Amino acid sequence: ILAAAACFAAVSCQENGTEPLRADFVSDVQEVIIGETVAFKDLSSGSPSRWDWTFEDGEPGASVLSEPSVVWHKAGTFSVSLKVQRSGNSDEIVKERYITVGYPSSVTADFSVDRTTVTNMDEITFTDLSSGYPESWKWTFTSPGAEPVSSSEKNPVLKLEPGLWTVRLEVSNPNATDAKEVKDMITVIDKYAVSAGFTATSRTTYAGGKIHFRDASIGSASEW
Repeated sequence: ILAAAACFAAVSCQENGTEPLRADFVSDVQEVIIGETVAFKDLSSGSPSRWDWTFEDGEPGASVLSEPSVVWHKAGTFSVSLKVQRSGNSDEIVKERYITVGYPSSVTADFSVDRTTVTNMDEITFTDLSSGYPESWKWTFTSPGAEPVSSSEKNPVLKLEPGLWTVRLEVSNPNATDAKEVKDMITVIDKYAVSAGFTATSRTTYAGGKIHFRDASIGSASEW
């Protein structure tokens, strides 16, 4: 009779969804490269109705889905925790140093500049477009007869002396290095000199049509 009662109680508990909660999970991979996606799957027992995930330095950093996907944009070893709940009951598991994220085996240097013809009083903005998750940048700006200029910033903003400047960017992560160089990329003129330039609203028109021209010269022009 006692055995039958215990069995009945166990079945009743399962039918009422009161089986004890036990949080657990797994991921499809534990070692990835920066930018790769990691898929997580809930393995909790006890029929949870709510999931609260926390991903150290991940994107997203938290989720309430039962099977979230996460990306890490920095290298390192990261912890993952899962708290499950049901009807006021909860359980939590923390897996320390669960995901290991490494750097890609290659990088590709690339960059852009907001303008290529300026005066020596104008600031020039350089933007890193490199791929492969570099963590260090070495910019070098050279012009005949001028002192070289260098920067270790990711996106430097600077002024250059008059001249024709070559731009070189070298990028690195712990596994790879690459460089890009553009010769005579930047033309810098003295503020008090002039460099003629113009734009037009169109390059074709019909007989009797109008085209608006706009002066785009730099320097201190006083006559056109």
